[in-house]
Amino acid sequence: MGLCLAAAMLAEPEFLRLDVLLDPPARGRTVLALPVEDALADPAGFAFARDFARIRGYRLALDLPGPALLPLLSWDGLGMDLLRLPWSPDLPRLAPALPAGRVVLTGTDQAAAIGWGWEAGISLFEGRLLRPRP
Repeated sequence: MGLCLAAAMLAEPEFLRLDVLLDPPARGRTVLALPVEDALADPAGFAFARDFARIRGYRLALDLPGPALLPLLSWDGLGMDLLRLPWSPDLPRLAPALPAGRVVLTGTDQAAAIGWGWEAGISLFEGRLLRPRP
């Protein structure tokens, strides 16, 4: 299971109720995607949310709106398991900056996106092409 939510939501009663309902194995299978904007706007609050989620056993993803911030990020210092990144025609040019094996390519609505992702070593995808058709 994956949830995209603001870092501040991890301290809200609604999330804390969900957290209590999930046993440790379920938390370990749950990815919390936190927006990079939260890390930039409130680094201390983001770090607290990240550390809280890590202690509780969740997997973490940094949710980027696009590839422009990739060159500015120090992946090793982020403390995240995955990077959620939407497909963009700019990605092939930035491929060396991607953390190998740790990217979820979103917005894969075209075969070209999945094809490029496979060639770049990406194995996790989200998009319309991957949903069952009625």
